[in-house]
Amino acid sequence: PPECIVFSSPEGRARFECALRNGGCEAYFHLAEQFTTQPNPAFCGVSSLVVVLNALSMDPGKAWNGSIWRWYHEDMLDGVCRDLEYIRKHGMTIAEFACIARCHGCEVSLTYATPLECSGPTNYDAFKAAVISVCCRRPENELRRQFLVCSYRFES
Repeated sequence: PPECIVFSSPEGRARFECALRNGGCEAYFHLAEQFTTQPNPAFCGVSSLVVVLNALSMDPGKAWNGSIWRWYHEDMLDGVCRDLEYIRKHGMTIAEFACIARCHGCEVSLTYATPLECSGPTNYDAFKAAVISVCCRRPENELRRQFLVCSYRFES
C-alpha cells in the first residue's frame, strides 16, 4: 500500500537513521540479531515469539536440533496452549500468543489500540505509551529487556 514505507528505501533509511540518532531503536538490535523467517504462512505469531524468546536469551531447557545450541525454534512451542497443527490451519490470536509466552517464562501485558471483542485494556494512548517505552528506553538491567509485538486482523 502507498502509505507503507519500504524499509530499504531512501525515506525508510532516513527514518531509521533518525530513530537511531534519537534513541528510538533500543529494542531493534536485540531483535534483528535473532530474526527468522516464518516457515508457514500462519506462523507469524509463532515465529515472532521465537524471535522474542531468543532476543530475551530465554533458555528453552533443551538443545536445539540435537546440537549444543539452546535456542528456541517454532517446533519447540508445540502443545503449549495450542498445538502447532491447529495454528498451521487457523493461525493464533494475540491472547494465545500471550498464553504461550507466559508458559515460556515471559511477563506479558496486553494493550489493545482499538476496541475489539477482547478482555484486555482498550486504550490508544496506553498503546502509544507502550510503543514509546519499549522503543526508547534502555533498561538498567539487560535481563529486564522489553519487546512489543503487534497484531492486526487481516480483515481490518
